[in-house]
Amino acid sequence: MSAVRWDILTSPHLGDESFVTIGTDLRLFNVVKKDESAPVPKGVNVMQISPDEFAVRSSLNTEVALPKCVAWNPAVNPDSRYLMAVGQQSGRVTLSSFRTSSQSEHILHSCEFNPKQSRPCLALQWSSDHPNLLAEGLDKARNERSLVVWDTNFFSDSEAKHLVSSQTARDGPLCVSKPMAEFGVPGEPILSLDWLSNKCLVSSSRQQLRVYDLREEDSKRSQLESFTKAVFGVTVDPHNEHRIASFFEGTVHIYDTRHFEKPMVAIERPNTFSKLAWCPTRFSCLAALVKDSSVIRLFDIQQDEFDLLAVEDDGPPPVLERTVHCEEKHIHSFSWFKSHPNCLLTIGSQGGVREVVVHERIPLAWAADNQMSWGSGSNLINTYSQIDSSSGVADIAEQMRHRALQGYGLDVSKNLAIVKENPELKGLWTWMDYMIKLRHQGKLKPLVGHPNSHFPGVHSIITYKSDGQGGQETKETSSQLSKDMPANIRLHSSAERKRAMLLCGWNFDEQERTLDDFVKRLELDGEYERAATISLLHGQIRRAVDTLLSGASASRNDKVRSSTLSLVSMALAGYSNNKSLWHEICRRHKEEVLYTQLP
Repeated sequence: MSAVRWDILTSPHLGDESFVTIGTDLRLFNVVKKDESAPVPKGVNVMQISPDEFAVRSSLNTEVALPKCVAWNPAVNPDSRYLMAVGQQSGRVTLSSFRTSSQSEHILHSCEFNPKQSRPCLALQWSSDHPNLLAEGLDKARNERSLVVWDTNFFSDSEAKHLVSSQTARDGPLCVSKPMAEFGVPGEPILSLDWLSNKCLVSSSRQQLRVYDLREEDSKRSQLESFTKAVFGVTVDPHNEHRIASFFEGTVHIYDTRHFEKPMVAIERPNTFSKLAWCPTRFSCLAALVKDSSVIRLFDIQQDEFDLLAVEDDGPPPVLERTVHCEEKHIHSFSWFKSHPNCLLTIGSQGGVREVVVHERIPLAWAADNQMSWGSGSNLINTYSQIDSSSGVADIAEQMRHRALQGYGLDVSKNLAIVKENPELKGLWTWMDYMIKLRHQGKLKPLVGHPNSHFPGVHSIITYKSDGQGGQETKETSSQLSKDMPANIRLHSSAERKRAMLLCGWNFDEQERTLDDFVKRLELDGEYERAATISLLHGQIRRAVDTLLSGASASRNDKVRSSTLSLVSMALAGYSNNKSLWHEICRRHKEEVLYTQLP
């Protein structure tokens, strides 16, 4: 790995697609889109950060060697658009820029801020609400406070012009050694810091997070305090100033300053983190860089902006975690783009920069009429797809919509007309229509206390116990159903069996229609197997054999079905007591035998 610890900063200005890499010097890059009509940028000052984008170095700043901390000024003033505050090992902070176009800017960019005692600069941050205020966190020194706030508007214009002329004569930078304010406990270092409007959030080596108000006269007293091991990388959510985050090794704590005694969310992972940063374009998204790896973990805090009462009542909000794998094997740092939604830049051990786009989770809503909506970032996309029925795709949603438009509902007769092309649904509604008619005629009474009381099946009727003692008594008789059936066939008779036969439509003795009419209707529908089975169950072997032979003749195009029906017809004829039936079937199949050697 490289001995240089690289860092990267993206522009804090909206619409600015530039960034700065920090190594042994400062390098300013501008992002340009790939143009098919223009030649591809090449050279040592160009690097490709994505398949469609290049970064072109526009300026180099070598005034400050080996910077320890760098902060980009967020002022919208064009003169300060590229103003950098650079902290050094001695604690000196130098204001430096990549461009100088006016005298006032030259005054500002030639300024240095020196602490009373030389010590390393550990943290540096501009105030976004007051861009002239710069907070510096220093290492510990005896009897010295480590939080120093500098005001870059310290001099008036007349004083500045006079100082510039005198400094120009000496050909040296303007040095300022008197800070605007100093805070903290003497002899305690400031490990990291960030701004909360007019307040400054800091972390110390005494395992404490503190909030200092710049309007307070007592520089030792902090407004808020919280004890925690997570004292590194403190950062404030740009979408919610009450929410802050910090880390220690593999632990990330998220606090609400209105409930600062303990963390609102505690995330523990086996990895060690090296940096935290909130996404500036997406609400409640926190990125954590895993140390010496190519992994960035994203934590989506599922909480409303001002929903503190829900945290107190319902516990901590859920956290959705995602993992982003980058191309570089060892990432030193990263920075969110403010101009590109859900986009960040990473910098590797050799100073290479790559763009990483974090894709949003896609919420999807699908209506029954095939309308589909989903969210993509801040956009809501609606589509409608019409299923072509001629393609043969049986889309159930389209079928449901089509039937509903035709009036598919609780009207049985209308439902039968709508689903006449669907055998399963047609059979269901035919059975329900038959059950309703039986109830209206008083032939089928509801099963009291049974879950299927209104539409019972055969099993429910046979096993139904109305009095808890079982069904009615079953009678057994021995008689011969027909001359074709074997003698002494036992017949079971009971009220439940009669109701079951009625439910199946097989109560031919109680209806005007006969078994023959019922079987003929089945044969017309092509249900030869069912017709033969019903005939056999009623003792009509000859009728069953005739049905099977008719089915075999009608199914000549289906050789498997035809041969099966013929085979079963011969077997059934042999089971009959009537030898003439067996002889008749044999003579009929005799003509189909092609080999005369067969007996």
